[in-house]
Amino acid sequence: MGVNLNKAGMDRVPKEKVNKIVYEMSKNSAFSKKEQKTEEIYRQKGDELKRVISTATRAQKNEHKHYIDALLQQVNKIYDSNFIKITR
Repeated sequence: MGVNLNKAGMDRVPKEKVNKIVYEMSKNSAFSKKEQKTEEIYRQKGDELKRVISTATRAQKNEHKHYIDALLQQVNKIYDSNFIKITR
């Protein structure tokens, strides 16, 4: 979350300072807490899928190719352009 400082006359505004102030003022809001929980859930799911995929042998990947492809599609549907896409 951050403030859009790409507006006319805002080019000299210290972005880091503004973002820090906005974060400090909103960090205990219900919205912010919900967003943090959601991001943590997505991060955990992504980490778990990466772990499973990275530990699979080539034979296991070939054997379960369709299953892995389905998992990757699910992950990529969850993550938007702000997250790294996982590929095999």
